[in-house]
Amino acid sequence: MKSVITNVCVLLLSLAVAGGFGVVALEFVLRGGALKSGGVPWIAPEDAARDVEIDKISGAFAALHPFAFTDLIHAGLGSGETDYRVAVLSDSFVWGDGLLPGQPWPHKLQRKLNGADLAIAVQSWGINGWSTLDQLTFLKALKRDHGGLGIDEVLIGFVTNDPDMGNIKQRQAPTIQIPPRFVMKRFPLADAFLSAHLQAVYQRVIDPGASYGAWEAALWTDENLEAYRSVLTELRAFSIENDVRITFVLTPHRPDAAFFEPKYRALKALLDEVGLPVIDLLPAVVERLTEAGTPPLYRELWSNPGDGHPGDPLTDVYADEVATVLEARIADRTGVRPASPTSLGQPCEVGQIKAVVPQPIRFDFGTESHLRLVGTVSYSGGTGEERASSAVVHWPAGQSAVYQRDVLAGDAPRVYDRANSTRTEPASTFWADVPADTDLSAVSLQIHTGAGCTYAAPLDFQNTPVNLMDRR
Repeated sequence: MKSVITNVCVLLLSLAVAGGFGVVALEFVLRGGALKSGGVPWIAPEDAARDVEIDKISGAFAALHPFAFTDLIHAGLGSGETDYRVAVLSDSFVWGDGLLPGQPWPHKLQRKLNGADLAIAVQSWGINGWSTLDQLTFLKALKRDHGGLGIDEVLIGFVTNDPDMGNIKQRQAPTIQIPPRFVMKRFPLADAFLSAHLQAVYQRVIDPGASYGAWEAALWTDENLEAYRSVLTELRAFSIENDVRITFVLTPHRPDAAFFEPKYRALKALLDEVGLPVIDLLPAVVERLTEAGTPPLYRELWSNPGDGHPGDPLTDVYADEVATVLEARIADRTGVRPASPTSLGQPCEVGQIKAVVPQPIRFDFGTESHLRLVGTVSYSGGTGEERASSAVVHWPAGQSAVYQRDVLAGDAPRVYDRANSTRTEPASTFWADVPADTDLSAVSLQIHTGAGCTYAAPLDFQNTPVNLMDRR
């Protein structure tokens, strides 16, 4: 018996030593850049940390937006400064998970259209995790609280998890740690590699349902798609009722026709039934990017080495293809909306407003620098019952529509939170963006009321601008 125990202990010790040498060898192999093209997505700790830092920057920028979007407040609601106004509505693909502000594809789309000298304003409306149902809820709340959308077309950037109706639970496989964490801290790459592969074995052998892929596959069953049809039908009715075109844009995140074509075929059949148009970007992605990445993960197309969301190669294709469609649409339109006047009307005879901005926040947006102005408006005198029809932040070189128009109404709408579209903040708060080199001493808030007069007040900046990076 004693010899058996001794032999077992020797065997275990030998395995531990061999495993230890194996871990050390694996660490050095991974440090050389090998084994990243396999079928299991593992991410090096430094890449994961960089991705977290990028999303912190975008998150800090989004926190300064009334709807938590990573977008410029360049057009606002109800702006009349453009020939055609488009909102791209989606999830993390539009919010820009893994990207810095100014890099998501709607922002590239705006720059491409500007380069073509087309007066098309593109707004980027995306929140991580939003489904089509969430997007419909947002549109309905926006209409309810603002009386209108202020746009001509909604482009819904479709992602293959968008048919989520909220009733299919996503299960996750446990993180399996072998060897123990205190050992693997010395070998971070081997730790990330082994943990990811052990988790993949668990998902494929022990519990195949405990994976993201299994959850997404459940969204494409006939039963769930039948429920999803009701969302699409309601979107079509919303489109007709509000005279706004709603177009689905299919945005595959890799050139994998075998994966996407069956799903897109089913979706396009539903869209055709309810009468919603579609722009399918899969052919362009396959044609332009098949040789641009290494299957099956296509890491070269990622937003950054630590994040599998679409990066520059993909977002370039999205923006190029959609720009071509929009250019054709605007060319077919007759008549041009008049530009918004720099002065909104005669001064109101009663009442005064005071507009205060605690501190402008400077940020970079692609190649441009801007200041985000988040302020409050107080009113004194008069009845206080005039409903504002429009509002702008004005400076000598230009103006920007603000996101909160109804700042004087007694029953003013309120900003709703990004998760539940419930009312949370009073309408006296406003948001606007101006170029970073603007002379702040000459900036004013102008509010035009339904009675035909204008309230105007210089913005009271209580502090000098601070960089967004210093606010994180």
